[in-house]
Amino acid sequence: MRTASSAPQYPLCPILARDSEAEEGHRISENRPFWAMPTEASEGLLDSSWLGYRQRGHGAVMSKGATKQFVLAVFDGGVAADRAIRVLDAARATIGSVGDRIGVLALTPRGQIATDRLGPRMVGREPGVGAALGVIALALEGGVLPEWGPFFDAGSGLLTDDVARIGAELDAGHVVVAVLAENAQAQPVIAHLAQLGGKVESHRITAGALRRASTLPAVNA
Repeated sequence: MRTASSAPQYPLCPILARDSEAEEGHRISENRPFWAMPTEASEGLLDSSWLGYRQRGHGAVMSKGATKQFVLAVFDGGVAADRAIRVLDAARATIGSVGDRIGVLALTPRGQIATDRLGPRMVGREPGVGAALGVIALALEGGVLPEWGPFFDAGSGLLTDDVARIGAELDAGHVVVAVLAENAQAQPVIAHLAQLGGKVESHRITAGALRRASTLPAVNA
């Protein structure tokens, strides 16, 4: 059962620890979650605004084509979220196909993550949006988060504070629509979600972080 907590109340989460060298060159230290990697690469956090949405990334930029945009839009409830998904699917001629790149983060009536809506963990041979949302679901279901810092890796923009805030949105009965977008299609996707009433933000996520996320166990229903 996921418990409601504010960001400072989440203790360091010992699960999902890795001891290996990431392809991006960031050290994943022993007995720490692979997302909790505060290194010098995480310095110089950028935070800019565009048409009411937030886009966040770190100073250390991966090679071209090695990242995607993890777009998150908070809606008041399931009806608004489902409508947004239908509109995105109908707009594929202008924004590109996102049908297999969409996932939903929501709670069941029992207060647990609705695991059947997270989206595909793999799309062909590539990690899907469900892999990224699955790691977030694991952290929220466990009721714990690492200390402040990058959630996925030092080259990705999502912070542990962001995940704690997402958990608070779920506790309030809201629903999060997530799109794992290519960089070129991120802004059209963001614009559509914002026009539909979503509270939208976008975070860079590296290919390495997605690959590692896809190897982790799925959250229990």
